[in-house]
Amino acid sequence: MKKIIIITVAFITVLACSKSKDGDWNDIIKLSQKEVLFSSEQNRIQLLTKGDSWWINEISLDGELVNLEDIDTTRQSFIIEGTDFSVERKNAKEIHISLKENKTGIKRIVLIGLQAGNYFEVISVTQLGQ
Repeated sequence: MKKIIIITVAFITVLACSKSKDGDWNDIIKLSQKEVLFSSEQNRIQLLTKGDSWWINEISLDGELVNLEDIDTTRQSFIIEGTDFSVERKNAKEIHISLKENKTGIKRIVLIGLQAGNYFEVISVTQLGQ
C-alpha cells in the first residue's frame, strides 16, 4: 500500500510540474514594450506588436474599469477615449497610448489588457504626478 501511495504522489507531482498545460498559449502578440513610464506632462507612445489577431479585453485607470461594451476591440482600428487618456489601435499592429497632463500630484496607472486566443498580456502605463 505504501508503494502505491508513493507512486501516486510521484505521478501527481510530475503532472503538476509539467510545462505543457491545457489552455496555455505561447506569446502570439509579441509587444514591443510592456511597461511605460511617463512624466507628469502630456505624453504619447506608440507600441508595436508582431501578432495581429489580438484584441483589448480590459482597461483600467487607477483601478477603475473602463466600460468597453460599445467598442469592438477586435477591429483593426478603433479609439477608446477616457477623461485622462486615449488608446488607439491604428492598424493590426500599432497601439497608440496618450495621457493628458497629470496635475494631481498622484501618479496615474493605466492597465491595458490584451488577449489573443488563450494568451493574455498587460501593458502597464504609469504617469507621475506633478
